[in-house]
Amino acid sequence: MKHWLSAAFAATIVTAAAPATAQVKWDMPTGYSDGTFQTKNVREFVADLEKAAPGKLAITVHSNGSLVKMPEMRRAVQTGQVQMAEMLVSVLSNENPLFGFDSVPGLVGSYAEAQKLYGAAKASLSAQLEKSGMVLLYSVAWPPQGIYTKKPITAMADLKGSKFRSFNPATARFADLIGASPVTIQVPEIAQAFRTGALDAMITSSATGIDSQAWDYLTHFYDVQAFLPQNIVVVNKAAYDALTPDVNHLGLPEPDDESLAAFREQLHKHGVETQIHYPIPVHLQQGYRHLGYSAGSLPMTERIANEILSLPL
Repeated sequence: MKHWLSAAFAATIVTAAAPATAQVKWDMPTGYSDGTFQTKNVREFVADLEKAAPGKLAITVHSNGSLVKMPEMRRAVQTGQVQMAEMLVSVLSNENPLFGFDSVPGLVGSYAEAQKLYGAAKASLSAQLEKSGMVLLYSVAWPPQGIYTKKPITAMADLKGSKFRSFNPATARFADLIGASPVTIQVPEIAQAFRTGALDAMITSSATGIDSQAWDYLTHFYDVQAFLPQNIVVVNKAAYDALTPDVNHLGLPEPDDESLAAFREQLHKHGVETQIHYPIPVHLQQGYRHLGYSAGSLPMTERIANEILSLPL
């Protein structure tokens, strides 16, 4: 499973850590067990960083909600209780509907479509998280969501009155609409909740079904492929800034002006003229001045604006 992260970020964060004389130590909670592909992804990412900067950066992964539970992770990163975390982005959608971009039923049905959706939402997600003192690193989608039950169902009405697991506002709303009672249960507690009668049904991925060994306590699975929720990895902005002052504070390399110029020159040699598409970033244009943005307010947007070219049709 590959996370949607540019190689430039990994290189830059390692470069940021390299000049430090003392080892930088970070804590990173996740909400899933070590056997979950999401946690394996996280550990692979952390291992790559530490390998590239031996002795400079140490990140301790706390899996299975052992250090911080999923609902508290945003606050923990924002306040600096931990420096880094992996969380389900849609748990933040009560704060801003944007964070529920991945939980619209039927909008996407494959990893390729989920990646395109993330690409469309990424800049806005980064801007919102930055306002809360967090930096978005990457996202990984879960497999499509299916419905698990203790008994066969032939229609959504069969779930009326059931205790239905919800893990974000969208699934809680879904439970309400079908007349079920939404019950918030974290992944490590799913099996126990079913065995004790706290749950009758749930909507989740095939990966979670396997990790929680759903066949031990459930009898039916319906592959409705409702949506592909996404996990995001975020880092406390102040913690990242503290790595070194000479690195872009969003963890992204500055635009490579020489490479961009060479690219434009090559196109020019072949008769293709180019222009910077946004010579003035949108938030700094006259029509948006009433919003109060200034240069440096949205550094990611400003960086990207300097790199996007317009080509003739």
